[in-house]
Amino acid sequence: MMKRWNIARIVLALALVIILLPSAWAKDEFPSRPITLLCGFAPGGSADIQARLLAELISKDLGERVVVEHKPGMMAGLMHNYLVRQKPDGYTIATTPTSSLIANHFMMKVEYSHKDLTYIIAFCRLMHGVSVRSDAPWKTFQEFIEYAKKNPGKIKFATYSPNSTTFFMMNLLAKDRQIDWIHVPYKSDGQAATALLGGHVEAIAVASGQVPYIKSGQIRLLAIFNRKRFSEFPDVPTVPELGYDIPNLSDRTTLTGIVAPKGLSGEPLAKLTSAFKKAFQEEAFKKMMRELSCPIEILESKEYEKEVNESYQVAQKVYPDLLKEIQKK
Repeated sequence: MMKRWNIARIVLALALVIILLPSAWAKDEFPSRPITLLCGFAPGGSADIQARLLAELISKDLGERVVVEHKPGMMAGLMHNYLVRQKPDGYTIATTPTSSLIANHFMMKVEYSHKDLTYIIAFCRLMHGVSVRSDAPWKTFQEFIEYAKKNPGKIKFATYSPNSTTFFMMNLLAKDRQIDWIHVPYKSDGQAATALLGGHVEAIAVASGQVPYIKSGQIRLLAIFNRKRFSEFPDVPTVPELGYDIPNLSDRTTLTGIVAPKGLSGEPLAKLTSAFKKAFQEEAFKKMMRELSCPIEILESKEYEKEVNESYQVAQKVYPDLLKEIQKK
C-alpha cells in the first residue's frame, strides 16, 4: 500500500513538473510592465517637455505605459547616481544631456562614469544662449558685456544648474573680458526664466527652455554659445562669430539622448531603439523641437557613445584649469 502511495506521489510530481516547465522556461516579452523614463531636471524646462512627449509617443508603440519620473539635482547627477544602480532590463531609462555625463566628474563627487551606461539613441543638440528681459536697456550682446565690465557685481545671471555648461561659458567670458558678475543657479530653464521675468536677475544663460519666452516677446536673446546660428533665430549672432575666443563647451555638452544602465542589450535595446526612432518621425515631436529651437540630430548607439567619449577627452583639457580659476575668486 505504501509502495503504491509513493508511486502516486511520484506521478503527481512529474505531472506538476510537466505543467510548470513551459512557464518556467518562457521569457516575458518586453515590455510586460510600465517603463520609467527619468528626467534629471525639474518640471518646466526643455528636458521635462521633451521627456513627457517622448514618453507618450513611445508608450503607444511599445504597448505599455511610460512614466516620467523627475530626479533633479547636481546637474542630473542625482538621476545618474540612481540610474546606474538599476537593472539593465529596459524598464528604467533616462533622457540626458552630455554635460551631466562629462562635466560632473570634474566638479563633484558622483557615483557613476560615462562608461557606466548603455547609449540607446541621441536626438538633438540644445541651444545655449544669453537672454535679458525685453525691457532691458541692452539691445546687443556687446552692450551687455560692456555694461557688465564697467559695473562689477551689478549683473546677476541665472543658469539651470549650479554647475551647468552655461555657468562655465559665462566664467570663460568673465575671464576673457575681466568681468565680475554674480551667478544664481536654479534647477531648470523654466525656473531661471521665471526669475528673470520677476526681476530677480538681470540675465539668464540657459538652454532651449527659454525659447517660448523669446517667441512671446517677454525676453530678448542676445547671443548663442553654439558654433552655428539657429534657424529659429537667424538674426541672433553666436558668441564665436562676435569675436570671443573662448573654448566652446556648448556643442560638446548639449547633445541630448536616451541612456540606460550598462549592459542593456537584446530585445529591450532593439525595441526601445525602434520605438524612439518612430517617435522622432512623429509630427508632434518635430513641432515640439521646432518650438524649443532644438534641431533634431539622431545618433544611434555606437555613434552616440563614440561622441560622448570624444567629448570627455576634450573636457579633460578645459575643465581642470577653468575650475582652478573659479576657485581662486
